[in-house]
Amino acid sequence: MASDGTHEAKISGNIVNLKMKDISEINKLEDGYFVNSGSPHFVCLNENPFEVDINTIGKDIRSQHRFSPNGVNVNFISVNKNIINIATFERGVEAETLSCGTGSVASAVAVAYEKPNGIYEFNIKAKGGNLVVKFEKNDFLYQNVWLSGPAEKVFEGKFEI
Repeated sequence: MASDGTHEAKISGNIVNLKMKDISEINKLEDGYFVNSGSPHFVCLNENPFEVDINTIGKDIRSQHRFSPNGVNVNFISVNKNIINIATFERGVEAETLSCGTGSVASAVAVAYEKPNGIYEFNIKAKGGNLVVKFEKNDFLYQNVWLSGPAEKVFEGKFEI
């Protein structure tokens, strides 16, 4: 169960395919896009998102009055055909995260915003790994949204109570 409800998942080997919620809340702003992909995201283009000072610039954008009262996650992206490079500042964490599923989906939807209706697939490249986002665009409704990527163990820990 995620914050936006239950999601369907399919597992094939080490690849997890997660069906995301349909997206209808997207707004083109002067400096980027606001997309609610289960979590609110601001997506902006940047020539090299991996060189952005995420923790400074992302934090500033995250807290801007226009995203009040709860703030927004911030995604810096560059696009080359169907490849999206992404760096994300995540609210709540209040720092850069190496990979973000809802941010990847929001970024793919933002890239397709001005494209014609159809079926789209984007390869997402983040510092934490690679994902794939697929969806159907019908006007400004994005349906049958799937997020796919490898399941990898990234942490193990123990604590005592």
